[in-house]
Amino acid sequence: MIHRLRLILLAASMLAFCGVANAELVGTDEAAASLEPAKPDADREKLRAFSDKEVHVIAGKVDMLPAGGRLTNNDLLLIVVIILAVVVLIIVL
Repeated sequence: MIHRLRLILLAASMLAFCGVANAELVGTDEAAASLEPAKPDADREKLRAFSDKEVHVIAGKVDMLPAGGRLTNNDLLLIVVIILAVVVLIIVL
């Protein structure tokens, strides 16, 4: 009985952290208007102020950045663990 109660509390606590997301279609004009104007000259001047060592470090890190929307290994592991926990709860109950 206590084991079943623990499982129910675990499932309820997992559901408590679920949020609600809303999405709407946004036109290109509206999205472009919401962005602040780009300052390419200021950005270039900031980059020119870096030393050679800093430029090398940053250039090495640019290629390692993930593309938008890509799952990391930790995200994928978390999803698999949650799915397994739900399956175990369904089987036990």
